[in-house]
Amino acid sequence: MAETIKQYYNLFSNALGQSFPNDKTSFSEADINSMPKGYAINGIKSMDFNDPSNRMNITHLRDFSNSSITNIYQTPEQMKEAESLYIQSGSLIDGINGHSFGLSLEEIKNVSKGEDWQFNPDMSVYPQNEDGSYSKEALFMSFLKSYGSGQPVESSETTLNPKVEAYNRAMAKESFNGDSIALNDIMTGKVDFASLLKGYAQDGWLDADIYAIEKGVAWQNT
Repeated sequence: MAETIKQYYNLFSNALGQSFPNDKTSFSEADINSMPKGYAINGIKSMDFNDPSNRMNITHLRDFSNSSITNIYQTPEQMKEAESLYIQSGSLIDGINGHSFGLSLEEIKNVSKGEDWQFNPDMSVYPQNEDGSYSKEALFMSFLKSYGSGQPVESSETTLNPKVEAYNRAMAKESFNGDSIALNDIMTGKVDFASLLKGYAQDGWLDADIYAIEKGVAWQNT
């Protein structure tokens, strides 16, 4: 948990530091209203099935330890423009895809609200100051909910539920060879292709993949 907080806080602090002094600890409503609407990150490490030794192929987490803020977007329009360019590039241009700060007054006031499965921190720990301003910690909680929803990050201390890890390992092993079923498995009847297609057709991607693993399906590149 400490590493998760550290990585997210470094992102938050670096992004906020583009507009305010790093030693600023409280923020008025005017400060919050003047904040940029988003930012872009470079240097995120994540899954890479071309590298079988990459542990994130199994954890499905991301590592922000060497990430940096590359762009600050002052308006929603700038964010949309950057997102459009990112999509047009086929996601090949790193460091331009925008992420919301999550620091509007509405978002800050609603950090503790949401569905039971969502990240809903107890904001009574970070009450408004007597002058109506908000603490830096309160802003960080809002940032954390907006980006990652408190999801753990990759580190040497991160562990997975054994069942989840076993499934992810099996999926990672299959992924190194592509995502098409070998024709000989279909022709010999080893694979009930109708059942597999049914799983995909019903948007049951997980069920279809589990079926394939249980049957020892061979996969090949397209």
